[in-house]
Amino acid sequence: MKKILLVILILSFTLMGCGTTETQNAPEGSQTPFEEVQKVDIEISDYVEPTQSPDLTTQPPNLTQPPAETNDTQTKENPSSPSGGATENSGSENRAQGNNTSQNTGSEQVSSSAGDSGEQSVDLSGKTICIDPGHGIFTENKKEKIAPNSSVTKDAFKTGTKGSSHIEDDAVLAVGLKLKTKLEELGAKVIMTRSDAYINMTNIERAQYANDNNADISIKLHADGTQEGGSGMTMLVPGYKYITDNQLLSDSKRLGRAILKNAVALTGAINRGTYTNTEMTGFNWSTVPVVLFEMGFMTNPNDEAKLFDEEYQGLIADGIVKGIMEYYE
Repeated sequence: MKKILLVILILSFTLMGCGTTETQNAPEGSQTPFEEVQKVDIEISDYVEPTQSPDLTTQPPNLTQPPAETNDTQTKENPSSPSGGATENSGSENRAQGNNTSQNTGSEQVSSSAGDSGEQSVDLSGKTICIDPGHGIFTENKKEKIAPNSSVTKDAFKTGTKGSSHIEDDAVLAVGLKLKTKLEELGAKVIMTRSDAYINMTNIERAQYANDNNADISIKLHADGTQEGGSGMTMLVPGYKYITDNQLLSDSKRLGRAILKNAVALTGAINRGTYTNTEMTGFNWSTVPVVLFEMGFMTNPNDEAKLFDEEYQGLIADGIVKGIMEYYE
C-alpha cells in the first residue's frame, strides 16, 4: 500500500512539473497582446491589434519606443484598475463587455501623403467645432463625478505636465489658437474652452460647453509626460462603459484616427496609436463626438522643443485640420 501511495505521489509531482515547464516555455508572442502606456497625465492599458489571449501580467514597454503596432488599430477594452489623474485624469480601460461599437477595419497605414486630397476639399461652413486646450491656471479645488451615472469622483481641475523649461498648458493653448484660425478660414464656427492662461470650467463644464453650443465635434489638446521620457503622438477616444451611444463612439474613433494619421504624416512624429478610455470625465459627459490628442512628450527634450516651435505648432494644427476634413469627406 505504501508503495502504491509513493508511486501516486511521484506521478503527481511529475505532472505538476510538466505543467510548470509548459507555462514557462509559452511562446514569447503570447505575452504581448497589448501595449500598456503609462503617463503622468493619463494611464492607458488597451489592446493593440490583439491576436492571442491577453496575458495580464504583461509589463509596460519601454516608453522611449513606439508601440509594436504603431498603426491605428481597432481597440478593445480590457480589465485594468483606474489611476487618479490629470485634467482628464483617466483610469485604464475597463472590461471587455461585448463592445459592438468598434468596427473591425483592420490596420490603417500611415502614409507620408496622408490627407492630401486638396487643401479645401471639404467645406466646413456650418460646422461648430469645440477646441479644448487642456489644463490652465485655476483657483478652485473640488471633485466631480466622472460620469452622469457614476459615484466615482475625480479632480475637477488639474495642473498640466511640466517639461524642463515649459508647461503643457502653454503648448496646447498655442496650438489651439493656431487651429482656431485655420478652421475659421475654412468657414467653421470655433468655440474654445479657454483662450488665455486661465480656466474657470471644470472637466464636466468643458464637456457641457460643447454640448450646449451644439458643437459637431470636440477636440481636447494635451501633451504627455512620463518619467521614462517617451516620444510621439497618442490619440484617446471614448470607450463603451458609461457611454452607450454607438454612433458617438464610432464617430469619435473615426475622427481620432484621422487626426492622428494626418498629424503624424505632417510632423514626422512617432505614431503611438489610438486607444479607448472609459474613465475620462470630459468623455463621459460629452454628447458630441470627442477626442483627446496627446501631441508629444513634455518630458522628452526633443518633443518639448518641437511643441514650443511656432512652425511645428503650425504643422500640428494643419494635421488636425486635415484630419477633420478627412472625417467629413
